[in-house]
Parts: sequence; C-alpha cells; structure tokens
Amino acid sequence: MRHGMASIEHLGPGISMLLNCSRDEAAIRAMLAATPPGGGADFSGGPEQIQRMLANPMLATPAQDFPVMRRALDSYDDAKCRAFAKDVAASGTWMAPTLTRLEAMQLGNSPALRDNPDLQYVPASSRRLWREMGVEFDRRFTPEQRRVLRDLFDAQLRLTALFSASNVPMLTGSD
Repeated sequence: MRHGMASIEHLGPGISMLLNCSRDEAAIRAMLAATPPGGGADFSGGPEQIQRMLANPMLATPAQDFPVMRRALDSYDDAKCRAFAKDVAASGTWMAPTLTRLEAMQLGNSPALRDNPDLQYVPASSRRLWREMGVEFDRRFTPEQRRVLRDLFDAQLRLTALFSASNVPMLTGSD
C-alpha cells in the first residue's frame, strides 16, 4: 500500500482524487492549505440535526469551496490522470466509490433521484427526509454551484471508469 491506505471510500474526501488529475494540482493544494476551513460537519446538535446532516453532508459545503472545485475540474489532465490510475492500481489500494451515495450528495434534488421508482422500498420517514433535504439542496446552492456539483459527479464517474479500466481493485460500499 504505497499510498498508506488499504481502501478509500467515496473516491476520497471532496476533490482529493481528482486533484491528482489536475495540471494545477500544486497550486490548488497550496490554495487549500492556505484557506481556513469553513463549513463542515457539525455533530453538536441533537439526533434529528445529525440525521439531517448525514442525509446530505454536501449541504455543509462553504461557498469558498466551489471555485476550487471548478478549477480542479477545468484543469483536468487526461495523461496525468491515467498515470495516477496506474499508480493506484500498482499500490493495491482498493476503491469503494459508492457512486450512488455521491450521486445523492452531489445531485441533491435531481428528478432521477426524487422520482426513482425504487423509493417505494424505502421507509416513508426516510423518503420524507430525503425530499426535505432535496428542497434544502435547491435552496442552499445557486444554479452555478449545482452545475459545479453535477460536473464533479460526472468527473467522478469518469474517474471510476478509468480506475476500473486500469485494474484498480474495487469494493462495493453499503452507503
């Protein structure tokens, strides 16, 4: 495990995996290191508040993170990403991309999620919470921020396909 990790869930926190595919990686990492953290998960509330936060932790993303995400997406370098995928495959680090979880977090209130016929198998209380969080997603994020999140999800789909084609070992997550 050359990367020091046996497995990585959700393709790492935030844009961490995609940063390795950016031709501006060093500059973006320097920006991140110099920026005080904002937002983030708040576990100080009661059980209902924690349940809402866990339903979509993306809602805690501060506005300052969106330009950084956009820069990482716009500076994607295919050759650099292929080399990174080859390196991850050689390291033996397993990926558990949990794409369904990422989709729910990053697309928030998309009709494909909201109108999924399989929701009939989900408890009514969970469906109600997810609908509320979808409305909050639309209220919380601007149309441009939602575009960044959609582009992020699309990039993560492509990265997962590249990892698969590069023989990175994959796990299925239970999220």
